[in-house]
Amino acid sequence: MKKIALLTYLSRSGSTFLSSSLDKHPAFRVSIETDILQYLIEIPEHQLPDIQMIYRKLGQKSLTLQRILDKEIFESCHQKLDHVSYYSVASCMLQSHFKDAADVFIVKNRGGAWHLFRLAECIPELKFIHIVRDGRAVLNSQYNTDRVYRKGKMAADPLLPAMTWKKWVGFVERFKEYYPDRIIEVRYEDLVADHETQLARVQKFLLGSEMLPNITDRDSDGYKERIPAKELSLHANVGKKPMGMNIEKWKSSLSKRDIVAYELIAEKALRNRGYEPLYNNKEKNKFLKDPLFLLYIFLCIVKMLGRKAENFKYRILQRFGLSALDS
Repeated sequence: MKKIALLTYLSRSGSTFLSSSLDKHPAFRVSIETDILQYLIEIPEHQLPDIQMIYRKLGQKSLTLQRILDKEIFESCHQKLDHVSYYSVASCMLQSHFKDAADVFIVKNRGGAWHLFRLAECIPELKFIHIVRDGRAVLNSQYNTDRVYRKGKMAADPLLPAMTWKKWVGFVERFKEYYPDRIIEVRYEDLVADHETQLARVQKFLLGSEMLPNITDRDSDGYKERIPAKELSLHANVGKKPMGMNIEKWKSSLSKRDIVAYELIAEKALRNRGYEPLYNNKEKNKFLKDPLFLLYIFLCIVKMLGRKAENFKYRILQRFGLSALDS
């Protein structure tokens, strides 16, 4: 069976840059974003030998079938299995998807990220890669990025992104404490500053080897070609080297009140990841005494509640295959 790893992240954290970089390596193949592993472990393990049962269970997730499974290759691989498990079935699915030789199949997935513990339990062989980026830079990118399947920008206020980032990095930290040998973390800023070193770290983690072969002759757009056309607007810079000068662009792009609001919520989490707050407590206290800032926070709360309700509705529709994402 092929080795399998899960690349997990929050949106606008540099996951596609890391994915396209790893996909150039002959030992790795990286999927576009898919919930295939999350959906797979929802099937009772005793039903995995039944291919038709797998199809019925995943049939409700039409996007999963369309993007991942080549049924002929999958069925051929499945029939040859000596032992049917989540890991072996996942390996067959990914072999049917990539159709070429690779030592490690990497599944890129954000949606199933909150299922890390369950995935680790069901698939003991699975390893995890986490890419993290300064939450304020994530917010800035979300402010400037249109959503693909819904109207509006990816972020409407600083509060919800700050709460999500804080909760997410804390969740990953707990996972790292429980499974220290099964997860590696890559900071986006380090990946940009020292690309080859970070890729070598990931390779050593997955394969036990630090040496990277010469991969400059591989098609730099190979990963980009697999991204659905509708989602290309989110990944316009795939294949291009990020500009180091843009790492701290958020400092000039975000308003002071956005940065203060974000840091009031996520300061400790930022520090724990090595990202220093821009404003000290004295400066923040001045903002908290400003009626206009308090009014701004109130309006942000209203926006946040509206976005939460919208997101909840969207997840319900997506779950039952009724959202635009599964059309």
